Amino acid sequence: MLEYKFNKFLSLPEVKFIKKRNLTNHTIEFEAIKQSTFEVCPKCATKSYKVYDHVYVNIKDTPIRDKQVFLKIRKRRFKCP
Repeated sequence: MLEYKFNKFLSLPEVKFIKKRNLTNHTIEFEAIKQSTFEVCPKCATKSYKVYDHVYVNIKDTPIRDKQVFLKIRKRRFKCP
């Protein structure tokens, strides 16, 4: 249910929300996974399907009701063919 509410609210179709954590009374962290079947190489513009690594990206978002919001997104790193 959390995933559906936040995907609809934030309009991020490739991001699947997993959990929400209250780090402090004024800080919230949302953990998510980016899902896509392929990515396009920024250098040669070809489709890449081969995953070689995963990395977490921390993004500070706009505050909600005077609370700081951080997004912790696990994304995949693709290898260019």
